[in-house]
Amino acid sequence: MAATSQRWQSEVLKIQGSPPGLRNIDYSNFVAANPWFKAFSDAANAPQTISFAPDGAETFGPEVIKIVGTRFDQMLFGDSEPEVAAQAMQKDLESLIAARKQK
Repeated sequence: MAATSQRWQSEVLKIQGSPPGLRNIDYSNFVAANPWFKAFSDAANAPQTISFAPDGAETFGPEVIKIVGTRFDQMLFGDSEPEVAAQAMQKDLESLIAARKQK
């Protein structure tokens, strides 16, 4: 995916001011200016590091953001209890992943 290429991840770094933390991306310039980030970069690239996100999850970021944002809004500004919002968010995210796997 083009958005995960070194070129575009460098653009993300410029825009948001912090790197997205993907594997095999050169963060040396950012680490030089922010030495604390080396621990995160090293951990992301360690052989024992396993992503908890399903393969291809980066392709449905907008849907994830909508689900999480909606449930947070219900919790913060509505009448949803945090536990209820978290359970609903989990269910919505699992449904999204299941629907994507079927495609």
